[in-house]
Amino acid sequence: MTGLSNDSRASENALEHNCRPEWPVWTCVAANVCGLTSTTLWFLVLLPQVYKNFRRKSVVGLSILWATANFTASLVNIFFVFLYASLPVYSSINAVYMPILEFTILVQFWFYNSEFSQKAKYCYASGCVVVWGTIITVQLTARRFAEMQWIAIALWCVETLPQV
Repeated sequence: MTGLSNDSRASENALEHNCRPEWPVWTCVAANVCGLTSTTLWFLVLLPQVYKNFRRKSVVGLSILWATANFTASLVNIFFVFLYASLPVYSSINAVYMPILEFTILVQFWFYNSEFSQKAKYCYASGCVVVWGTIITVQLTARRFAEMQWIAIALWCVETLPQV
């Protein structure tokens, strides 16, 4: 008897999930703790921005290209998470939650950005709808989720460039 309760053993096993047998257990536990911490931070990262935009009724300082790239990458990713990869539940929750927050920021651009005319906003929104519709159509018809994931990876790699 190790003296651990069932709950302690369950959390210990969760932190040892996907461990390689040839590696020391502590490396797996450390990696899982880092991964869960990262997931938690990503879960919270956009909330202050959404709130700040709402309070100021402004998106000054944000790039529409950053927001669009971020949402588009998440749109591609959601198909990968649900229809291709078998990932933990928190990844599935994040795959739904993040696009909602990212789309909220895009909606805030629509309402709070006074730099662009209504015509420019409609043109941009129409272009986005075409791109997003194409992505959804290709994902559902071609079912090439792993290959399409490279679009998300590329967008996440360059998304901050317009923001800088």
